[in-house]
Amino acid sequence: MRVTFLDVGQGDGALITTDDGASLLIDLGPREAAPRIAEQVAKLGGAVGAVLVTHAHADHLGQLDVLAGSARVGALWDPGFTERPVAPYDRALGLLAARGVPHVVARRGMHLRLGHHADLEVLGPREPLLHHTRSDANANSVVVRLSHASAGGEAGTRRVLFTGDAEHPTETRLLEAPETLGADVLKVAHHGSKHASSAAFLRAVHPSVAVVSCGLGNDYGHPHAATLGRLSAVGAELHRTDLEGDVTVDSEGGRLVTTPSRPATRAALAAPGRAAGAAADGM
Repeated sequence: MRVTFLDVGQGDGALITTDDGASLLIDLGPREAAPRIAEQVAKLGGAVGAVLVTHAHADHLGQLDVLAGSARVGALWDPGFTERPVAPYDRALGLLAARGVPHVVARRGMHLRLGHHADLEVLGPREPLLHHTRSDANANSVVVRLSHASAGGEAGTRRVLFTGDAEHPTETRLLEAPETLGADVLKVAHHGSKHASSAAFLRAVHPSVAVVSCGLGNDYGHPHAATLGRLSAVGAELHRTDLEGDVTVDSEGGRLVTTPSRPATRAALAAPGRAAGAAADGM
């Protein structure tokens, strides 16, 4: 199994592929990342087994309508958008529905099988959805844990936790079942925002590798110094798309190998993002 955390700028995008031909795209980055997404799908022969959009914000939804119109998509998973702040979602639903592509509203307990050896379990959201949070769209992000089993049984299983833009209220709910959170690799929530990645949550996940997806010189100061400090405290090996480009994690034979597309020093990786203006306090 291979997970590539794509350098999509200030947003999220990750592609999962297996050696038996399964594929899953989790988020599509911002609109300007569409060429990068198209490039990745083209490498798969113009088809992707499933697309999962964690929530309705534009830096994750990207140009979903363009993808829906140009690629063969096996299924669309999302949290069920009660608000549609970006038109590409409605257009994409229409295009996919016309071709009979399944649309799945993701809820805790659902599973998506990826080939013969990988399984995606939905950990959130669950009913009732969270309301009156700092950002309900973020709080109700789809959170999934990917498990890849190889020879050696449970000892050879490797796990990757994808958190969308989940924030502290989401983490509090997830911590009601901490045994479901353990993962070797963590996609750090909300681009390293200070409103996510609590110490208790990170202790429960206990990742060996943590990947922050964010844009170079972004306006929000992502990743935040406090979040970087908490990641360091749990001993996670840190990677960042803003500094290292695509970050690829390969799982084979029970081993994990993490490869960035360009080098960055430990000091650079540990330095917080530089915020522009007052936006940092809000993110």
